Amino acid sequence: MGDRRHRVSLLSATGKLIWLVVMAVAFLLYGGALLSPVVSPLKTQIPAFLNLSFPVLLLGIVLLLVCALIMRLWRSAVACLLLLLLSGGYILTYFPLHRTSLSEERDLRVVSYNVANMALTDEEGVPRALRILEGSDADVICLQEGISPEQIGRYGKKCRQFLSRYPYRRFYADDRLLLLSRFDIIDGGMIDYKSYANGSAWYLLRISPDRSLLLVNNHMESYSLGSEEKETFRGYLTKPSLEEMKNRLLAIKRRLGPSLNVRAGAANAVRDKVRSLQRDLAPTYTIICGDFNDTPMSYCYSRIRDDRSDAFVQTGRGMGVSFNEPLYAFRIDHLFYEGPLRAMAAEIPSHKDCSDHNPLLVDFKTLDTKE
Repeated sequence: MGDRRHRVSLLSATGKLIWLVVMAVAFLLYGGALLSPVVSPLKTQIPAFLNLSFPVLLLGIVLLLVCALIMRLWRSAVACLLLLLLSGGYILTYFPLHRTSLSEERDLRVVSYNVANMALTDEEGVPRALRILEGSDADVICLQEGISPEQIGRYGKKCRQFLSRYPYRRFYADDRLLLLSRFDIIDGGMIDYKSYANGSAWYLLRISPDRSLLLVNNHMESYSLGSEEKETFRGYLTKPSLEEMKNRLLAIKRRLGPSLNVRAGAANAVRDKVRSLQRDLAPTYTIICGDFNDTPMSYCYSRIRDDRSDAFVQTGRGMGVSFNEPLYAFRIDHLFYEGPLRAMAAEIPSHKDCSDHNPLLVDFKTLDTKE
């Protein structure tokens, strides 16, 4: 009888120890991910990599909370609940819960879209992304991986008619950044920072005789994974292996780490340049958008957003997946704004047959400058 009680006691103690270890590991990983917005990858890349799995880590904490409630482990349940409450701001940044829709009552519509060189065409040979842009009725269009207006015009009369709606254009061929605008482009240029194949451009637009818009179009450093590499990393996710974990983690770090560092440096450069331009140009409005190749909890995102509003966080709903690769479903396209503007709605409709990205459309209401 004594032996049986001893075995039961030992099993109970072992179970408690395993539970505590699982809780500790989950909390450490989740807490590490929460540090991603404030810890530069140039110092350590651990939070940045944990950030990439934030939805999975969040699900893990929720499951621990459910298990703790079922097993009546009240202290563990309270700990999980407190962690979720403390990170509520991060969670709502990742998964906003608004109900808005694009409206004809807007004052300004801006579209940001990585069109993947407009390589995907329809049966008539016209880029599918152009069809999306044509139907957007946007006032300002910021394209990443774009093609020149001359190339767009070669696709036919309808494409030339589309271009005619945007008499003001600026294309930076080296970085494939294209701006199409209904407003006059007063000034502009590239932002200087180290990058392998990407870049950021700024423009000053005249919205009205007494109002101007500082607009920054970004295509931050991509991981540039080839199809074979994507399949390899996908295999890491779908077929985990404890024996190969160390080698796999090192392989991921070697491949993705350099891009994280480049984006960190670029984010700091964009942040400083925007502040400088705001001091020198005193624009009425500021909008920063583009393909950031990073999530809403990343260092790159937080540095460039600064204290500005995120249009999707303010008005969007759900995760807002803007990248179309299976198992890599993230919102990596963003739009920040400040000044006498109010985001009315932000949508990321799915168009998988047009590009590897989905477009981000944002409607604004312009406010009285005295408000």
